[in-house]
Amino acid sequence: MKKLLLPKKCWLPLALVAVLAVGCGLKIATVEFSTHEPMQETELTVKTTFVDANPSDNSQNPQGDYYLMYAIRVPNDWAATELTAKVLENDHPENVLEMIDCEPYAKYCQYCFPLDGYKWIAFQSKDKAHQGHNDEATIKLTVGTKLGDYRLDVMAGGWQYDPSELLNADGNINLANAFGQNLNREEGKPNTDNGMAPTYFKSSEYLYNASTISQEEYQARIEAMKADKSGVMTLYGLTLPVAPDIANVTNDQNMKVTVKENPNTGIEGVDAEAANAPAEYFDLQGRKVAKPEAGLYLVKRGNKVTKELLK
Repeated sequence: MKKLLLPKKCWLPLALVAVLAVGCGLKIATVEFSTHEPMQETELTVKTTFVDANPSDNSQNPQGDYYLMYAIRVPNDWAATELTAKVLENDHPENVLEMIDCEPYAKYCQYCFPLDGYKWIAFQSKDKAHQGHNDEATIKLTVGTKLGDYRLDVMAGGWQYDPSELLNADGNINLANAFGQNLNREEGKPNTDNGMAPTYFKSSEYLYNASTISQEEYQARIEAMKADKSGVMTLYGLTLPVAPDIANVTNDQNMKVTVKENPNTGIEGVDAEAANAPAEYFDLQGRKVAKPEAGLYLVKRGNKVTKELLK
């Protein structure tokens, strides 16, 4: 289990709000890639900046305690090596928050937004923490060997329960916990808003606070999950569709990368193979020499040919 360091107390892409999904919590302001054309087996960094979705009303972004989560969707042969983050506001101390791998959140993201050839990599805060209003997270990725065009996507959120509760004992998604409309988990006692009519919140609105998922994929997935017979459940006396809800979707960022060929990939392996291959000797006219004596020869080892002087 990786341990990653993040600033404490008013963190970043994560943590949501006890209001309607629109205009709440944090949203993605910018996503910066160290390059949009990485080479095979090199390092790529992705920095995501988050801001308050409703800065004019701080009540829309309370500093409650949540397990903070971050996920990124990458090609199957990629890996993540490091996640760091910092608070950009001057009045917050630069304390660190320990982050660890979060398989439940990765499985949850995969359940809601699967894509052939891709996987989700996710992290959570080890302990609950406060969200921030102006933060950034930087993740270091190791690019795979497959060439071509890809799209990376970011998910961030926060949850008041332990992320392990996203899964059942069998490792499958716990639909009631992940999509329940009553975050207090009390039968007949839904969340209320200042004594007005009951307001029901889906857990998924919290789990998905900010995202770069395309609108096309987002809407298609919602319709597909609603149409699926297994995508409906009865909870708290309500019949609920099991579909993802993202509070703030950002679609104006360039999330595409093109993996280019790395001219250095595999050279060490080729050289090692050639060095261990048996030598074949040829004169300078290309005729094979069974028993070379002193002189200048072309020497072939594996697929590599060199010119060597024997003494």
